[in-house]
Amino acid sequence: MHYFETATNLKFVMLTDTRIASMRTVLYQIWANLYVEYVVKSPISPVEHAGGVGVANELFEGALESFIVSFGILSVVTICLANGECTEHCLPSFLSTE
Repeated sequence: MHYFETATNLKFVMLTDTRIASMRTVLYQIWANLYVEYVVKSPISPVEHAGGVGVANELFEGALESFIVSFGILSVVTICLANGECTEHCLPSFLSTE
């Protein structure tokens, strides 16, 4: 399990194979380069996410999948907002059983 928390209490958690080295830097990059760009700076992204929805932003989700696939690993990334809402992303999504 890999973990990164921002100063605003936003949590990024990544589950990978136990043989994978620390992914804290990768989680920081997800926050700084993807979440901030596609969610925070987006004028159409809500400031507060409705209960049960979590981060529902197609551009962010697509960029997140491409970013994780570039590392050649399988993982589950969970993003928990300050209000406690969490969203899971199985990456790559074509491996998801949903």
